[in-house]
Amino acid sequence: MTTGWVKTLLLAAALGGALIGSMAVGSTGALAQSADQSPPTTRQLYEDCSSNNADRQLSCASYLAGVADMMRLIGSGIEKGRVSDAARPDFAAFGICNHNYTGTELRQVFMSWAAANPSDLDNYRLFGARRAFRQAWRCR
Repeated sequence: MTTGWVKTLLLAAALGGALIGSMAVGSTGALAQSADQSPPTTRQLYEDCSSNNADRQLSCASYLAGVADMMRLIGSGIEKGRVSDAARPDFAAFGICNHNYTGTELRQVFMSWAAANPSDLDNYRLFGARRAFRQAWRCR
């Protein structure tokens, strides 16, 4: 893997984490939390996504888009051969490939996955979103 690609990936991850973190602080839905609470769960994200409240729906859509965009960036590196054969399985676990998604599609994929996987709803929301998107658009 080239050094430039690694630097780009790390920078994108840092920026994505900062963006998602700022959304959590400013949100009015389940994403808002104080320092002494547990991280938001997949169940809370599912509730935001299924809420009639526009702010909670926006929190859901924004979060899912951020996760998907980071996963697509990793998938792009895999597709373009910028990941070594040895590292490919590790990167593939966090990437999505061969797909240009819409915001509506992200929400539908996540909601369907969450409804079918109730035992995973108490996990951190990132794990649920990642699993849903990976199931739909796995890198090979």
